[in-house]
Amino acid sequence: MAGSRAFAGTDRITLSSGTAGPTGAFTIAVAFRLASNSGNSILIGDTRFNYSLLSLRGRNGMYLANGSAATSAATVPALDTWYVAAVSTAAGTATPRFSLLDLAAGTVIHADADTAAPDKTIAAALSIGDSDLDQHGDVGLDGLVAAAAIFPVAFTDVERADMTTFAAWQALSPVALWRLDGPASAPVLDASGHGADQTDIDGTTQSSDAPPCFWAGVPDEVLLFADDFSNGLGNWTIQSHARRIGVVSAPGGRAGRAVTLQTNFGDSDDPDGTDFSAARNEMYLGATELQFNEGDDRVIRYSAYFDPSWPDLTAIAPPPGANYWWCVVNQTKQDGTGSPPWAVEYHTNDDRIGIHGPGDGPEFFDMDRSGTWHDFEFRLHFSSDPAIGHATIYVDGMQVVDYATQTLVSGVFDYWKMGVYRHRDIPETMLWYVADFSISIPGTPVA
Repeated sequence: MAGSRAFAGTDRITLSSGTAGPTGAFTIAVAFRLASNSGNSILIGDTRFNYSLLSLRGRNGMYLANGSAATSAATVPALDTWYVAAVSTAAGTATPRFSLLDLAAGTVIHADADTAAPDKTIAAALSIGDSDLDQHGDVGLDGLVAAAAIFPVAFTDVERADMTTFAAWQALSPVALWRLDGPASAPVLDASGHGADQTDIDGTTQSSDAPPCFWAGVPDEVLLFADDFSNGLGNWTIQSHARRIGVVSAPGGRAGRAVTLQTNFGDSDDPDGTDFSAARNEMYLGATELQFNEGDDRVIRYSAYFDPSWPDLTAIAPPPGANYWWCVVNQTKQDGTGSPPWAVEYHTNDDRIGIHGPGDGPEFFDMDRSGTWHDFEFRLHFSSDPAIGHATIYVDGMQVVDYATQTLVSGVFDYWKMGVYRHRDIPETMLWYVADFSISIPGTPVA
């Protein structure tokens, strides 16, 4: 990983959400290296050559097309050179502004398009190497692509000149973001979480050739799943009778959307509302490709916000015969029934978040009711052997847990589950929020 995707001959790939992207102002960008001067080969913004898009033609420069009108900048990319090409255009009728960044030389060329372009709406889509899209009949792409992105802002020359790393792109809040350095067998996903994922592929190979310094500071991973919840909860299965799980504007001053995870006194354990042995409102990922099996390494990330109303249960006596109230917020739940092999719990005896596995594991987070978002990262090696399974956890970039533990039940798979699953007699409402959830395969083993 941390390389690029190679295209030659009829190799092609298409990524699309099927929905519209920005209307009016936007910037589109791609990190690429051409091996030959042919082909209308990299199209960003639509999957057909009849709407707004960025096209790179090695023979005669870069194009921004809108319907039958095309504006171009006669800046010809050199062969065998890594570039970031970007074009920005303002809302309304405006002259697009192109930038070509030579990543090895550290130089940049800015150029206006030859004509103004009308107001535009682009799609959250990327098509590479598809000669069917080439109105000139040329071949597809002969070269390498590392990444591409769409942003809902017309950046300045200075801002585009700083787009030399993938990390810089991530910081600019793209509405579509594609990382193409993984193996061809792994579908390319929209890392922005907006769902413009791979829809079609023919050929292509992974390459270790990477743009100079482009991947600096970016984890060496293959993204399996990303969800910013802007499209609702269609990727998740809800296990809740009270239906207290939903998507709202993120609280605490955070932009974007978040999912609410809430359980109240009197909620049932099952979706039918007939079992009150516990109280549960959870959601989980059931897709086969997101299951965890023996020997798998996975990285799960999300941002969490515990509502200021989250109760401090240290002041409430636990039920008879128990030392504390139990409350699970995350599970790697096994297929079938029974307690999970590994879970994250709110430890009600001392107001902290900790791990519950075959036995109680380390605590790692003091409950925060200050209205602050925190970034959680779980690096898990899945095994039914407690000497082989492993959990490394980071909170806000700081490692807080690193220990061996059982993470899988022998003979079955796990899946990710989160919400509030708790003792039925806890009298208080418990509410937290999750934003920007993802699952990846790390480039290096967890343990």
